[in-house]
Amino acid sequence: ISHLPAGEVYFAPQEESLNGRIVFDRVYHEGKKISLLEFHVEKGVLTPIDALEGFSLFMAQWDRATGDKNRIGKLGIGLNPELPTPTGFRLLDDKIRGTIHLALGSNEEIGGQNRTSFYWPMLLLQPTITVDNLLVLDRGRFIIL
Repeated sequence: ISHLPAGEVYFAPQEESLNGRIVFDRVYHEGKKISLLEFHVEKGVLTPIDALEGFSLFMAQWDRATGDKNRIGKLGIGLNPELPTPTGFRLLDDKIRGTIHLALGSNEEIGGQNRTSFYWPMLLLQPTITVDNLLVLDRGRFIIL
C-alpha cells in the first residue's frame, strides 16, 4: 500500500516474524516526545523495556489498551526527499526519506490480523534493512531504489 506521490510505502508484516531488540528514536503522543523507547521482541511479541524520556507517558497508554497491542501492525518506509527532519506530525514524519516507521497494534484495515484498541506509530531515523540478504537501506541511505 502506498501514499504516493507524498512519499511512503507500507504493509502489514508477518506478525510472528520479528525477534530481537528495537529502540525507537522518537515517538510523539499529543505533542509530547518520547525518546529512545526500547522493546524486547520474541516471535513478534513486543515487551516495553524503558525509554530515555517519556516512558511513563507511553506505559499509561499501553496499560489502557486491549487486544494485540504488543505486535507490529504496520511497517512503512519513507521516500520523500523534501522532508529533512522529524516535526512531531506523524503524517509528515512517516514520509521522511530513509526512515522506517513501525506501528504497534491494529492493522486489519491494511490486511493484517491484529485486533486491538491500540495504534502507536514510531520512527526509526537511520535504519538498516536487508531483504533476502540484499542490503536495501543502510543507516537511512537507500542502496537500491
